[in-house]
Amino acid sequence: LVVLERLPEGEQPRISPERLRETIQAAFGQRRKTLANSLAAGLGLSRETAQAMVEALGLPANVRAERLEPGRFTQLAARWAREKKDEAPWREDRQSGSPTP
Repeated sequence: LVVLERLPEGEQPRISPERLRETIQAAFGQRRKTLANSLAAGLGLSRETAQAMVEALGLPANVRAERLEPGRFTQLAARWAREKKDEAPWREDRQSGSPTP
């Protein structure tokens, strides 16, 4: 049995599904590595940038991806989008329901 609970509006940042997938793949892409090291390698970030992203979410420097709650990956993806500065966080057009940048 699976129970899905809809989060209240605005509780989680909205991000494109592609950006979220890339973030999760990068987080779990390096065996036995900290989250910051995995993100740096998988997303092409400097170690310092990846570490700053992790710490900005209030996570310990040595945290591993498997310790994160699912919503944290959305927050990381949104931070990565801001770091890249070439993609605004994804929003859904309320009228059509389709994703818009």
